[in-house]
Amino acid sequence: MPRYKRYLDESKGAAISDVWADIPPLMGSSGERLGFPTQKPIRLLKRILRASSTEGDLVLDPFCGCGTTVAAARETNRRWVGVDISSFAIDVILDE
Repeated sequence: MPRYKRYLDESKGAAISDVWADIPPLMGSSGERLGFPTQKPIRLLKRILRASSTEGDLVLDPFCGCGTTVAAARETNRRWVGVDISSFAIDVILDE
């Protein structure tokens, strides 16, 4: 069966990138840093939530650790459930 081949370099516009280079990683001196090695920037989590859900949706973070995902969910008007064995995430959310 014949097929039409399209080459990106011959097409108009630019290919969509899967790299978000406009959000820098957390550095040791960042005021947002809470000391968790897997913590992500809140701007990144907000972007993911806005891309994958709408306001009022429920966000579940079963390993909420420092609570950044829960904080991003709250700031983007999502309902949220955070689960962790430590109460540290609760303290972070209550301090906000």
